[in-house]
Amino acid sequence: MSLELADNYVKSMFDNHPEHATQYIFREKYSHTKRVFAWAKRLLKTEEADADILLYAAIFHDVGYIVSGTDHWKYSAEICKKYLSENGFERIFIEQVLECILNHDNKELLYDDKTSKEIILLIEADCLDESGAMSVLRDAISEGFSGNTRYNIVYKRLLERRIVRQPNDFFCVTETAKKIWQEKQKLYFDFISSLKIDLEE
Repeated sequence: MSLELADNYVKSMFDNHPEHATQYIFREKYSHTKRVFAWAKRLLKTEEADADILLYAAIFHDVGYIVSGTDHWKYSAEICKKYLSENGFERIFIEQVLECILNHDNKELLYDDKTSKEIILLIEADCLDESGAMSVLRDAISEGFSGNTRYNIVYKRLLERRIVRQPNDFFCVTETAKKIWQEKQKLYFDFISSLKIDLEE
C-alpha cells in the first residue's frame, strides 16, 4: 500500500460526506489535510522521525470530521485503524499511527519529554497551517463572508490575532518549526505594518 492510495481513500471519504464542511467552505478539511501533509514532509527534511508513521497520521488526522467535529480525533483514529488493518499493516505500526492521531490536538504534549517525535511533528505541522500569510488570507475571506466588511475591519481583526497579542507564544519546539514560525511571524508583522500605512488617511 502507498501513501497515495491512503490519500485517495481519505479524499473520497471527505467527498462522500460534504456535510463535514465548516460554515466557511474555503476551510474544508481535505485541503487542510493536504497542507498539513506538506508541512510534515518539510519538517522531515531536517528533523529525524519515522516518516511513514508521521505521514500516514497526517493523512488521517482530521478525517473524523466526517462523523463529528466533537472528538474528531477519536473518529479519525477509528477510520484509520479500519483502513490500515484491512490493508495489511502491522499491529505495532497501526498503534503508533493511531497514537499520533489521538494526540494531535494535545499541545501540552509538546513540552513532555516522553512524547514521540512523530506526535510532536504532527502537532507542529497542524499548527503551521493557516499561520502567517495563510492566516491573513483566512481572516480577509472570513470577514468577506460577513457581508459588511471594510479594509479597516479586517485590519482590526488581524491586530487581535494571537500572533500580535502573544508573538512568541506558538506551538512549536523543534528547531525547524521554530525557524519556520519566525519567518511566518516576520511576514505577518511586515504585512500589517504596511497595511497600517496604506490605511492611514
